[in-house]
Amino acid sequence: MRERMIWTKEKLKEFLLYYYPSGNIKARDFNRGLYCAMYRHFGSFREAYEEIYSTPYIDYRTTIDKSGKNCAMYGGKYAKKGKDNGNWKGGIATFRHRLRGSRQYFHWKYNILTRDNFTCRLCGIKTVKLNVHHIKLLNAILDEYNIKTIEDALECDELWFEENGITLCKGCHKKEDWSD
Repeated sequence: MRERMIWTKEKLKEFLLYYYPSGNIKARDFNRGLYCAMYRHFGSFREAYEEIYSTPYIDYRTTIDKSGKNCAMYGGKYAKKGKDNGNWKGGIATFRHRLRGSRQYFHWKYNILTRDNFTCRLCGIKTVKLNVHHIKLLNAILDEYNIKTIEDALECDELWFEENGITLCKGCHKKEDWSD
């Protein structure tokens, strides 16, 4: 039987500097024993990193820009939103997002999932990753009835017709979308 490794503070430093000399390391790279040893000796992964590499640990979720503010690249506190954002295209996507976020869409989707017993209709699998697919495509309905506003969409009966929906797992939904 293999002997259990006892991690001392010095062994941890030596190991990290040998295997990760550039400091390009993430907490998820470690097994449980090594991670627990870092917490035991240093208090946290961040503190261990900063002591061993003598540089601050910058996690992608808390990246700081040159001004010291949360970096907008990762949706930080100072991210530009709406018309101030460089990716703004005049509000093109807001209609579809508002439609899919509406209470009526949620009820339509839930009714189809319960009708199909939360099971993919093509392969029969029961997973958490289930999607509701429009048999007649959503874009086709929007174009056919010339729906441009959320109010028009909420009034259109064909859009909310439950027989136009089918429960699919993520894999079958991807296949179905590519076959259309």
